[in-house]
Amino acid sequence: MKAYLKALNLYEVVELGEPYIQPLRVNANLKEIKKYDELVTRSPRPLTCIHSSLTDVIFTRIMTCQTAKVAWDKLKEEFEGKSRVKFVRLLALKREFELSKMKDSDSVKDYSSKLMEIVNHIRILEEIFPD
Repeated sequence: MKAYLKALNLYEVVELGEPYIQPLRVNANLKEIKKYDELVTRSPRPLTCIHSSLTDVIFTRIMTCQTAKVAWDKLKEEFEGKSRVKFVRLLALKREFELSKMKDSDSVKDYSSKLMEIVNHIRILEEIFPD
C-alpha cells in the first residue's frame, strides 16, 4: 500500500497529514485557483485508496476515520502493534530464522521459500535484514 501511495504521489499526505488549505482570495489569479483545486481534490484521494484496498472486515475498523493519516496510523498500530509488541515479534521471527533447519523431505526450493517468508515478515516490521 505504501508503494501504491508513493506511486500516486500521495504518501506524504498520509505520513504528514493533510495540509491546511487556505480559502481562495477574492481576486485570485489562475495559478492560485489551479493550486487550490489540486489541493482540494488531492486531500480525499489517499483515504479513498486505503478504503478501496481493504476487506470489509478491516474497513469497518477504520471507516469512521476522517483523514488518511488517522486511518493509516490505526491500521499500522493494529497490524504492527505497539513498539514493545513489535520488538517481541521481531525477536521471535529472528529466532525462528536462526533455528530453522531443512528437513530430509524438504526440497531446496521449499526450504528457501520458508526462509524468505520469515525474512519478509521481518522486513514488514521495518527491520533491516541483509540478504
